[in-house]
Amino acid sequence: MDGRLRGRRTGQGRAIAEAIEAARRLETRGGPPPTILAFHPVTTNPFQPQLYRRTWQNGLAPIPLHRLEEIDELVGLPALGIRTILHLHWTHGVLSAIGDEAAGRAAIEATFGRLDRFIEAGGKLVWTVHNVLPHDARFQRLEADLQQGIVDRAAAVHILAAGTVRAVADWFTIPEDKVVHAPLPSYRGVYQDIYPRDEARHRLGIDDDEVVYGLVGAIKPYKGLTALIDAFDTVSAGDPRPRRLLIAGAPDRAEATRAFIDRCRDHPLITLHARRIPDDEMQLFLRATDIAVLPYEDVLNSSVLFLVLTFGLPVVTPSSGGIAEEIQPSFGRTFDPDRPGSLAAALRSADELIEPNAIGGTRAAALELAAKHDPDAIGERFARGVLSRVYGDPVLPYGGS
Repeated sequence: MDGRLRGRRTGQGRAIAEAIEAARRLETRGGPPPTILAFHPVTTNPFQPQLYRRTWQNGLAPIPLHRLEEIDELVGLPALGIRTILHLHWTHGVLSAIGDEAAGRAAIEATFGRLDRFIEAGGKLVWTVHNVLPHDARFQRLEADLQQGIVDRAAAVHILAAGTVRAVADWFTIPEDKVVHAPLPSYRGVYQDIYPRDEARHRLGIDDDEVVYGLVGAIKPYKGLTALIDAFDTVSAGDPRPRRLLIAGAPDRAEATRAFIDRCRDHPLITLHARRIPDDEMQLFLRATDIAVLPYEDVLNSSVLFLVLTFGLPVVTPSSGGIAEEIQPSFGRTFDPDRPGSLAAALRSADELIEPNAIGGTRAAALELAAKHDPDAIGERFARGVLSRVYGDPVLPYGGS
């Protein structure tokens, strides 16, 4: 062997070679028939490794597909007697580069053709619904048609929030008998957590007495960036208690994002780290934060929520979407993105969660919810749910270790 990690090379034939080797490895362990779980797209976000933590133990081998074209390599696997599932995640890549509706229709038909060839060969399709529609979609009706076509072809549709079927109903329909519900997993064990609050603030140049609102993750317009600064300014104005907005994450190239970055850099009470945050640094931003803020205008699910809860932080979130299903007054406050002043009021109200007599209970409540979303438990629920829905396998423990 040349020492390279499997799944990192993208040459022709890589996917099927890796899948066959994984199937042979599973076969030696006994238990249910070996099943390949080929997933696309591949993200650097830890969500996928957390979701797949119990796949091998349940006879599923996750194989990354870096390009949509690699689906074609999977067509030969069912003929070899290898059960094969294509697990699609985000769909924005299909239409992201198109220039007009006609090109979009052609891209959708090409994608459906590829999926149909895979399914006709004996493969099975599973889709995870991350958003109602992709963020910043330019052709919403096309995106909805793409997602309906995927649902129609899917053997199972994985939802992260219980209210997903209802939330997407204006755009596409998910039959209840295809649904597998496995919520977002927490980030337990993903990021280092060795720095105390004092050291984190020292490293970031933040005073100990400041109330710090933290926004972490990719910086994109749909996250309500302008509304966040406006609300922060409202809360800070005339307040004798010093406050700071801490923002850390990689910005996209949208014009609105550039305007937001410029405004942050000119603001005396905003600390901005507009870059990809290395895994070993994420702890600094979370430990320096008093209250995490998810100022999103339109969102169904958010991994960031379970990242901040894993660190025991109170949170301010929108009152809609799958996020709202999880928020309790013991650790969170919600706002209505459509109501002026709502976000500022939620930021003020969140002060109650960090008062000296309340902070212990707040932290305990946040950690309790994170524990309920333990990645091993969620991963087990996902793996067994998919196998049961797709193949009718009994929901029983796998015999491997």
